Amino acid sequence: MNNYFVIASHSTYAQGIYNCLKFFKNDIDNVFYINAYVEDNDFVEKFDECLNNLKDKNVIVLTDLPGGSVNQICNSKLHDYNFHLISGVNFPLALELVFQEELLDASILRQIIEDSKQQIVYMNDLVSETLTNEDDEL
Repeated sequence: MNNYFVIASHSTYAQGIYNCLKFFKNDIDNVFYINAYVEDNDFVEKFDECLNNLKDKNVIVLTDLPGGSVNQICNSKLHDYNFHLISGVNFPLALELVFQEELLDASILRQIIEDSKQQIVYMNDLVSETLTNEDDEL
């Protein structure tokens, strides 16, 4: 596999995304997660260890909150390690990334991020639109 993913978040959100990914794609040996501030571990140490184990790989780090401490720590490591950092991760984005077979570069990542924004939908509007279209057809 060409791409490696590290999901890092406050609490157990990272593990939850990992578990959901595993449901859809059982062979995700290229995906790792770090739960911050819930286990008896040092997040910075765990993150450094994970990145050291993935040296010379195409690594994409996914964090939960752009302004959160987890992302700030990851952001501070961009100078020490070579990786892509995406914050505000949601499950559709993570799923799309993990299923990519091509080597992910900045350009492809930007496009996938833009596409994933379409997955956030206020469903009530879609239901109303569908009902309106059905009424128009009658």
